[in-house]
Amino acid sequence: MMEGTDGAMPALEKIYKSTHFNEDTNEWISPECEDIHDEIVRIEAEHNSQDGAVPITQGELSVKVFKAKSGYLKGLGMRPSSTVRSTIVESVNNNEYVTHLEKKVDEQDELIQEQGEKIQVQAEGIEAANATIAELVEAKEQQGRALASVLEYLKNQGYTGYWYLSLSLSLSLSNKWYVFSWNNF
Repeated sequence: MMEGTDGAMPALEKIYKSTHFNEDTNEWISPECEDIHDEIVRIEAEHNSQDGAVPITQGELSVKVFKAKSGYLKGLGMRPSSTVRSTIVESVNNNEYVTHLEKKVDEQDELIQEQGEKIQVQAEGIEAANATIAELVEAKEQQGRALASVLEYLKNQGYTGYWYLSLSLSLSLSNKWYVFSWNNF
């Protein structure tokens, strides 16, 4: 079997043209040869243009154009195994690749599911934290109102006690500042 310069099988279309087209006269050896060449190009283009198609192998292309013959690929020479065996091996390789891709899709689905669950837990945590913050703000405001009420009561009562220190207190209630100070000694 003929191989390309990189060790891979060369394209059937190129092999066929190099053996059936006369470069000097710029003509095909026969009109049938030109038709066969056009058929090779058409089948390969048709197959590869299908969505999600795995590129057709040169062996498959040879069998489609020239029909199968035991142990020989017309246009490509001898082949290592029968068409059935090649088809099975290529089918197994394609199945392995499809299985690999399906496994990757499943892994991605699991990862997306895990990330969605983490986002949900974080959203619940944020909601709980916001509720706690709202409760603390309300409690602070209630304490401020209660302390302001007590201080106002003491001030109105003219409280005169013995204070050994100077007390100054500022409260913020609904953007209003209340300042109380005593300097009783």
